[in-house]
Amino acid sequence: MRSAPPHLGEGKVNVMKIGACGIACQICTLWEKGFCKGCCSGIDENVLKTIEWLREEIGGCSVLECACKNKIDYCLRCDSFPCKLHYGKGPYKDGFLNELKPYFEKAQELKK
Repeated sequence: MRSAPPHLGEGKVNVMKIGACGIACQICTLWEKGFCKGCCSGIDENVLKTIEWLREEIGGCSVLECACKNKIDYCLRCDSFPCKLHYGKGPYKDGFLNELKPYFEKAQELKK
């Protein structure tokens, strides 16, 4: 049996967490298909351990690594969302990202 992600701890795998991508892990297609085993926010106290764990388990998560590097909790709060990391590999579909993009661009304009 595989170990639990560091941010969950052993025996707590049923706790619903939100990944840096903004998706609740247990409802994500990548999680359901076994490509991802759970995540955390980019500023979680165990983010570095989780990044390492994901590298060992599934080869890593560029989305979580980016959130950590940029010190943001969730992609949806990033000024660059949606970015090239999201297109073509999920968990969001490209069409959905294209629908969201104008709203996030408008939000950026309003911040100025």
